[in-house]
Amino acid sequence: MSQQIKQVEIKQVRSTSFNNNYKPYDRRQSQPLNQTFEQKQFEYHQSNQSTGQDLVDNDKQNQMLQVLEQQININQYLEQQVNTLQQQLIKQQKIIEQQSDISHVLEQLNVYKEIVEQLEFRLKDILKENDELNQFNQKQQQKIYYLEEEIRKYQQIIDEKIHEQVKGVMSPDVQRKMKRLIEENAILKQSNKQMEDEVNELRKSLEQFKESIQTLHLHNNTQDNNYVAELENQIQYFQEMQQIDQLKMQALEEKLNLLQKENYLLQDNLKSKRKQYQS
Repeated sequence: MSQQIKQVEIKQVRSTSFNNNYKPYDRRQSQPLNQTFEQKQFEYHQSNQSTGQDLVDNDKQNQMLQVLEQQININQYLEQQVNTLQQQLIKQQKIIEQQSDISHVLEQLNVYKEIVEQLEFRLKDILKENDELNQFNQKQQQKIYYLEEEIRKYQQIIDEKIHEQVKGVMSPDVQRKMKRLIEENAILKQSNKQMEDEVNELRKSLEQFKESIQTLHLHNNTQDNNYVAELENQIQYFQEMQQIDQLKMQALEEKLNLLQKENYLLQDNLKSKRKQYQS
């Protein structure tokens, strides 16, 4: 197609240039007509070659411009696609970060729930141990009351015997034992009262601990770690107090056993004294 256009243009140029430049033979000129025509024809041929080459160059330039425009459009489209992908990636990263934050919060809540369940379980154990300790304390109080009654009876008997028969006959050893028995009885009463006070304090502390557990359910936030640590310290303190109370109760029970043995010995001594008096 381009060659046909070139041929048509060449023909047009030849015809126009020939018509414009043609002149009849002038006798005044020194050159003949045929020589002038050949020279003009050569010039026309040179001009036609330069004109065709310009057309080819223009066609190539147009094609290159079209290719460049297409490349620019493609680059702009690709740049838009890259920007769109970057924005989508940023949105996805934000969504992932939000999901990770939510999962972290859920994990913390699960940890707090487990801690609260463990504390409730330990609280149940402490309450159970407290009930057992109260039962043991009641039994000990019953024993103490029984022993006090027995001692009171023995004291009455001894006092009567002292005033009636054996006031000047009782040995100093028996008198010392009786005095020591009375003093230990007073100490035992005082220890029992102290233990009752400690048990009451322990009950109050357990009530406060229950309230603290309820507060932990209501206020489960980022500051619960310190609160849970404080509760654990309170639980440890209660356990230590229970151990101390158990040791005290064991020591008290040992004292009661010794006191009971001494009472038996006193009874034997009194029986032997009675036999001596009767004889």
